[in-house]
Order: sequence, then C-alpha cells, then structure tokens
Amino acid sequence: MLTPANDDDKISTEGTDSQQTFYLKKVDGTVTESKTIDYKLDKTAPTDLKIQYNNSGFKSFLNIIIFGIFFKETVDVIVQATDSTSQVAGYQYYASDTEVTDFIGIS
Repeated sequence: MLTPANDDDKISTEGTDSQQTFYLKKVDGTVTESKTIDYKLDKTAPTDLKIQYNNSGFKSFLNIIIFGIFFKETVDVIVQATDSTSQVAGYQYYASDTEVTDFIGIS
C-alpha cells in the first residue's frame, strides 16, 4: 500500500486526466527511479443499468430434444450500463437460487 507523504500527494481529483509520480524505498534505504502513471479517477457508479433476460426459443427446443442432458436452464442475460467519466470495463454477475444481500464474499 502506498501512503501519501502529504495532502498534496493524495489522488482525489475525480473526472480529470491526472498524473502521479512515485518512488519506492527499499529496506536498505535506497530509492528506486521514479515512475509516473496517468490516470482518471472515477468514483461515480455507472448509470442507466439495464438487465434483461428471456428464454430463448431455440435453446428451449434444443433442451427438449436432448432431454436436458447438457444444460437445464435456457436463459439469455443482457447487461448494459453507461459511465460519463470513463468507459465500463466489464460486467460480472452471480447466479443464485436465493436473494444475495452480502456481496463481499462473492468472487
């Protein structure tokens, strides 16, 4: 974990292109060369979240003719969202038979 040396070093400006330069200090006291990273801090959750699901007619038919051997459920899920500060990097979902209220343990 990197700890800012002072308040000026904290990464806190949201939505703007920024840079941060840092050094690493080794156990023996020597300091590495500087490394600068470009970043855009985005603390705002994506908006316009849409989750659609439906049963596929073809998959339902296929499931019937193969007697449900390869798969039991025939649901297509479409997830979409927008983000005004940065792009949505990806989507993750978790399938459960019961309502999930504690998301920390899900991986």
